[in-house]
Amino acid sequence: WLENRVLRKESERERDTKQRITSALDLAAVALEEERFSGASTSFATHLATRLACDRVSIGFLRGKHIKVHALSHSAQFKKQMNLIRSIGAAMDESVDQQSTLICPDTRDDSNRVQRAHAELAKQEGDGAVCTIPFLDKDSNGYGALTLERSVDRPFRQDEVELCEDVAALVAPILEEKRKNDRIIILKIGDSIRRQLDKLVGPAHMALKLSVAAVLLLVVFFSFATGDYRITAKTTIEGAVQRAIVAPYDGYIYEAHVRAGDTVVEGQVMCSLDERDLQLERVKWASQREQYVRQYREAMAERDRASMKIQREQVNQAEAQLALLEEQIARGTMVAPFTGIVLSGDLSQSLGSPVERGTVLFEVAPLHDYRVKLQVDEREISRIRVGQKGDLVLNALPETHFPITIQKITPVSTPDEGKNYFRVEAGLEQGSQRLRPGMEGFGKVTVERRKLIWIWTHDLIDWVRLWVWSWWP
Repeated sequence: WLENRVLRKESERERDTKQRITSALDLAAVALEEERFSGASTSFATHLATRLACDRVSIGFLRGKHIKVHALSHSAQFKKQMNLIRSIGAAMDESVDQQSTLICPDTRDDSNRVQRAHAELAKQEGDGAVCTIPFLDKDSNGYGALTLERSVDRPFRQDEVELCEDVAALVAPILEEKRKNDRIIILKIGDSIRRQLDKLVGPAHMALKLSVAAVLLLVVFFSFATGDYRITAKTTIEGAVQRAIVAPYDGYIYEAHVRAGDTVVEGQVMCSLDERDLQLERVKWASQREQYVRQYREAMAERDRASMKIQREQVNQAEAQLALLEEQIARGTMVAPFTGIVLSGDLSQSLGSPVERGTVLFEVAPLHDYRVKLQVDEREISRIRVGQKGDLVLNALPETHFPITIQKITPVSTPDEGKNYFRVEAGLEQGSQRLRPGMEGFGKVTVERRKLIWIWTHDLIDWVRLWVWSWWP
C-alpha cells in the first residue's frame, strides 16, 4: 500500500509537469502562428484567458520608465478604457519593480510584497483576483509583465501561478522579439545605437571600447594630418638632342667602328661605306671631262662657236658629276656630330651588307644634356602645371633622387594598357655622370598640400562619382 501510494504521487507530479509543459508549448505555438506583434499578443492573451477562465488577461512591455499595456484578451481596441489601462500598467510596474510575481489577494504566508496597485485594480473591478508575472531577461531586468484577472471567488492557485510563470518565461521573449521587429526603422536604429552606447560606457566589452577608441584616434588623425600630394608617373630619360646617322647613298657597309652603347667624341669615325664603285665612277667622269676639254679646244681652233658652246656645257656637266662624286665619297665616311653616346645601331655583324639611301644606321644623343619624359594618367593631367617641382628615381639608381621641373605639357594622349596617358616633359635640375638615355623609373610631381585621407581616397571617390553620373538618368 505504501509503495503504491508513493508511485501514485510521483506519477501525479509527473503528469502535472507534463500537462504544464504541454500547455506552455501550446500557448507558445499560438504566439508563433501570428506574424505581427499585435495579433500574436492579442491571440496569446485570449487563449490564456480561455484556458485559465480569466475575465481579462493583459500584456505590457516597458516603454521608457513605465510599463505600457499593449494587448488585452478578447479586445483588439482598448484605448477608450484609459482608467483601466492606467491601473493595469501601475500593477505591472509594481511587479516589475519588485521582480517577483504578485497575487492579490495573496494567501501565501511568507509574502511581504507591496501590492497597493494590485489592491486598487482588484477594488476597481469589484474585489476581483489579480495575478501579475514580470518578464525578466537573463540579467533579471524587467521588460514587461503579464496580468491576469478573474472573480474573487476563484483565487489563483499555486499550480496556476506556476503555469503562468512557465508560460511567461517561454512566450515573453517571442512577443518581445515580434514587438521590436514591428517598430519603424528609425526606432530600430535608435535602439541599436542605444545598446551599443550602453556597451561602450558600461562595464566589460573591452574589445568594443578599444575599437571605438582606435576609430576616434584615426578620425582625429585624418582630420588634421596633411601631406604633399604628389602625382606618380612612369618616366624615361631622353637626350635633349637626338641625331640620326643615315646612309647618304645606296651602297655597301665597308667598316663599322662603334655600336650601341659606345661613347663617341665629335668627329670620330663611326662607319664607312664601300667607295670603290664611286671611285670608278669618278675615274670615268674624269676621263670624260678630259675628252670634253679636248673637243672644246679643237672647236676653238676651228672657231666653231656652236660646237664650242656644246662642248663647254658638256665640260660643266662632267665637272658637276665629279663634284657630286667627291661629295658622296666624303660623306661615305660617317663621323659623330658631337660627343655623346650611341643609342642604337650595330653594323659589326652586317659588313658587306647593302644599305639604301636614307637608312638609319646609328642614333646618337649627348651625354650631359637630358630631358625627362613622364607618362601622366589622364585622370591626373588637370593638376599638372608648368614649373612644378618633383623627384625622379630610376630603376638603375634607386638610391639616388634627381630633382626635376615640369617644362612642357603636350595636349596629345596615347593609349597604353587600357589607359590614356599624356606626355609631360621635365628638365633635370642636377645631372650625373651615371645617367644614360633610355633609363626608366618613376617620377613624383609635387602638386600641393592636402589632407592624407583625401590623398589616399580621391581616386576611389572620383571613380564612384563618374560611375554614378554615367548611370544617373
